[in-house]
Amino acid sequence: MPTQLGGLPNHYPTTYYQEGVMPDFYSKMLKARGITYFFDVKEAKNQTKYLTITASQPSQNGDKKFVKRSIRIFSDTIEEFGSTVKEAIENMK
Repeated sequence: MPTQLGGLPNHYPTTYYQEGVMPDFYSKMLKARGITYFFDVKEAKNQTKYLTITASQPSQNGDKKFVKRSIRIFSDTIEEFGSTVKEAIENMK
Protein backbone atom coordinates (compact mmCIF):
# COMPACT_ATOMS: atom_id res chain seq x y z
CA MET A 1 0.00 0.00 0.00
CA PRO A 2 1.49 3.37 -0.96
CA THR A 3 2.03 5.97 1.71
CA GLN A 4 0.96 9.61 1.56
CA LEU A 5 3.46 11.91 -0.11
CA GLY A 6 4.82 14.21 2.61
CA GLY A 7 4.63 17.97 2.34
CA LEU A 8 1.52 18.21 0.15
CA PRO A 9 -1.44 20.21 1.45
CA ASN A 10 -4.49 18.10 2.36
CA HIS A 11 -6.52 19.53 -0.55
CA TYR A 12 -3.88 18.59 -3.12
CA PRO A 13 -5.22 15.68 -5.21
CA THR A 14 -3.23 12.50 -5.55
CA THR A 15 -3.29 9.47 -7.78
CA TYR A 16 -2.13 6.10 -6.49
CA TYR A 17 0.30 4.08 -8.61
CA GLN A 18 2.09 0.88 -7.68
CA GLU A 19 5.30 2.88 -7.33
CA GLY A 20 3.77 5.37 -4.87
CA VAL A 21 1.61 8.48 -4.84
CA MET A 22 1.73 10.90 -7.77
CA PRO A 23 0.13 14.37 -7.62
CA ASP A 24 -2.43 15.36 -10.25
CA PHE A 25 -1.37 18.16 -12.59
CA TYR A 26 -4.64 20.07 -12.24
CA SER A 27 -7.81 19.58 -10.25
CA LYS A 28 -10.94 21.69 -9.98
CA MET A 29 -14.34 21.06 -8.42
CA LEU A 30 -17.63 22.64 -9.55
CA LYS A 31 -20.94 22.30 -7.69
CA ALA A 32 -24.09 22.92 -9.71
CA ARG A 33 -27.72 21.88 -9.08
CA GLY A 34 -26.90 19.08 -6.67
CA ILE A 35 -24.17 17.56 -8.85
CA THR A 36 -20.47 17.93 -8.08
CA TYR A 37 -18.15 17.88 -11.09
CA PHE A 38 -14.46 17.10 -10.78
CA PHE A 39 -12.01 18.05 -13.53
CA ASP A 40 -8.65 16.30 -13.08
CA VAL A 41 -5.62 16.31 -15.37
CA LYS A 42 -3.53 13.24 -14.67
CA GLU A 43 -0.62 11.37 -16.18
CA ALA A 44 -0.81 7.74 -17.25
CA LYS A 45 2.00 5.30 -16.56
CA ASN A 46 3.25 5.87 -20.13
CA GLN A 47 3.53 9.63 -19.30
CA THR A 48 0.54 10.60 -21.48
CA LYS A 49 -1.64 13.27 -19.90
CA TYR A 50 -5.41 12.90 -19.86
CA LEU A 51 -8.46 14.71 -18.51
CA THR A 52 -10.97 12.92 -16.30
CA ILE A 53 -14.36 14.55 -15.81
CA THR A 54 -16.37 12.98 -12.98
CA ALA A 55 -19.96 13.81 -12.05
CA SER A 56 -20.99 12.81 -8.52
CA GLN A 57 -24.47 13.13 -7.07
CA PRO A 58 -26.39 11.69 -4.13
CA SER A 59 -27.89 8.29 -4.84
CA GLN A 60 -31.67 7.97 -5.18
CA ASN A 61 -31.65 4.47 -3.68
CA GLY A 62 -30.18 3.25 -0.41
CA ASP A 63 -27.39 0.94 -1.61
CA LYS A 64 -24.88 3.74 -2.33
CA LYS A 65 -24.37 7.20 -0.90
CA PHE A 66 -23.23 8.71 -4.22
CA VAL A 67 -23.43 7.78 -7.88
CA LYS A 68 -20.32 8.66 -9.91
CA ARG A 69 -19.87 8.74 -13.66
CA SER A 70 -16.57 9.52 -15.37
CA ILE A 71 -15.16 10.07 -18.82
CA ARG A 72 -11.50 10.25 -19.84
CA ILE A 73 -10.20 12.34 -22.71
CA PHE A 74 -6.62 11.70 -23.78
CA SER A 75 -4.29 14.38 -25.10
CA ASP A 76 -4.51 13.19 -28.72
CA THR A 77 -8.24 14.06 -28.89
CA ILE A 78 -8.52 16.94 -26.39
CA GLU A 79 -8.56 19.72 -29.02
CA GLU A 80 -11.40 18.09 -30.97
CA PHE A 81 -13.27 17.37 -27.72
CA GLY A 82 -12.89 21.00 -26.59
CA SER A 83 -14.10 22.46 -29.88
CA THR A 84 -17.11 20.12 -29.86
CA VAL A 85 -18.00 21.18 -26.30
CA LYS A 86 -17.62 24.84 -27.31
CA GLU A 87 -19.89 24.26 -30.32
CA ALA A 88 -22.49 22.56 -28.11
CA ILE A 89 -22.39 25.51 -25.67
CA GLU A 90 -22.94 27.96 -28.53
CA ASN A 91 -26.02 25.98 -29.60
CA MET A 92 -27.47 26.22 -26.09
CA LYS A 93 -27.58 30.04 -26.23
